[in-house]
Formats: sequence, structure tokens, C-alpha cells
Amino acid sequence: MAKRQKCLICNDRADSLHFGAVSCRACAAFFRRKVAGKKLFRFNCDRKCLIEISRHRKLCQVCRFEKCVSVGMKETAVISKLSQFQPSTSTESEYPFLFKLTKFHETIEASREDVFQRKKKAAKSANYKMMNDILKKDLDILMNNLSIGFEELSKFEIDQQKVLVKHFIGPFVFLEGGFKSANYNILILPNDDYKKIQKGEKAYEAFKPYWSINRHILKAAIDHAQLDKFEFLFLCALIFWDYGLNNQSDESIEICQNLRKQVLEELSSYEKKKLFRRCVLSSRSDSNHPSSNTADHSSSKRNSRNFTTL
Repeated sequence: MAKRQKCLICNDRADSLHFGAVSCRACAAFFRRKVAGKKLFRFNCDRKCLIEISRHRKLCQVCRFEKCVSVGMKETAVISKLSQFQPSTSTESEYPFLFKLTKFHETIEASREDVFQRKKKAAKSANYKMMNDILKKDLDILMNNLSIGFEELSKFEIDQQKVLVKHFIGPFVFLEGGFKSANYNILILPNDDYKKIQKGEKAYEAFKPYWSINRHILKAAIDHAQLDKFEFLFLCALIFWDYGLNNQSDESIEICQNLRKQVLEELSSYEKKKLFRRCVLSSRSDSNHPSSNTADHSSSKRNSRNFTTL
């Protein structure tokens, strides 16, 4: 039976990776609240408070937050989620492609829960054989649910459907892996296990060009972009409705060009609303930020280093 992982902050039982570190939900929620609320920390400790035992984790917020950061939690991972515009508040007619893509992704995630029993086990490190077995099972899940997110596929001849699916599966696997692993130095697999990419391993050397391209081009770009879930899904649609592929008919190219145009229009609308939301949040944050004219606040700023921005 797999050994349960422990929270790197308080030593309680961990349930998953949160914002870049293995932790329990309580510590993840604490970190999210502090970053989202931009809370000031006032303290009189010597910065050596005991956080390792779960019942002590609430005693000192400053030391607890410092522990979160020291074990790998990233503020950028929280901020990316906070600025995310929620199309669920809009009508389906405004984002028809995104609604179908969201349903597709929710369906495959539900299937993964059923096949891999993710909630009943702790995430663990996988070797290359385990990774291949996981990806093979996940391929069946993807193939069985493609029509949910890409229902326009029925407009194409069977041979043209195969062309599109063939050129989508590989890039999707790489893109989703990079998206789930953003800000992490590991590859998170569909069953929530993870693969540490270690130089010197035989399998690593055999696929060295792939790992190099994935790490330095794809994953680096995803980490920099800080994509949210909906931007990731829009990219999936653009990859699926690609054109200029080998053995692709002129009719297929024309349909794909039109579909990509519609996807790009939705993406443009989404980004404009997301930018507006980000500006509103920034404005509210600036207006609510406490002044620094008291001695107590000044002392807190000096002692807590960068915590006054949280």
C-alpha cells in the first residue's frame, strides 16, 4: 500500500500539490487567503515558531507563510487563478466553443477519477513503465470523449476525421502535461502521479531530444504565460482545428480555417474581459491598501521583509 505523503508545512496528511508544493488543504487555503487578501502580518516572534505539527500551524501566521514559500509555494500560481475571468457567468451563446471544451475536459476528468481512483490514493513518483501504462489508459479516455468537445468533427469525412485526431492527440498530451505541471519541476500525469525527469536514466537518454524540447520550449513558455484553464482549452481547440496537415483535403482545410476563426474571436473576447477584471481587482487592491504612517506598520514592514505586500 502506498505511503501517504505529509504536508511539507505542518506535517499533516497531504492530499495533493498546491501552488507548487505538496501540502494539506488547510495550508493551501491559508496561503491562498494571504496572497489574495494582501494581509499585513504583525508579530513579535523570533521567526523560529514550530509549524511542523498540525495543531501548531495556526500559532504564527508569519512563520507559517514563510514555511509555505520555503517549501515551494508560489504567489504567481495564486494570482493567476484570482485574475481568471469566469465564463460560467456568461451565456452559452457568447462562448459556444468554450462551453463545449469545458464540458469535454470535465468529462475526461470525471472518467480519470473513475479509472485511476485518484481520490482514494496519494500521488506518488512514477517510473517510465508506469508512466507509459498511465498514458495508454488515458488515451482510451480521450478517444471516447473527443466528440463532446469537438462535435463539429461529424462534418468531416471519416478519413479527414482520422487526420485531425491523429495530429491532435500527441500535442494535446504534451500541452496538458505542461499545463498541469506549470511552476513544478516535475511532470504531473493524468492519474495525478508524477514523473521526475532525471538525467542519466536510460529512458531519459533514449528520449533526450523530447525532454529537452518539452522543458526548454513548451514547458518554459507555459510557465511564463501562466495560462488559466480556459486559455488552455482555447489552445486545445486551435490545435485540433489545425490546417495544412498531411493528407488533409481542401474542404477540410476550409472548414478548419472557419472554425479557428470563431475560436480566436471567442478567445479575444475572453482576454478582453479577463484584462478588465484584472484592472478592477488591481484598482480595488490599491484603494484598500493600508497606509504606512504608523510606527507599528513601519516596524512590521521592516521585520517581515516582503510580507507587507501580501
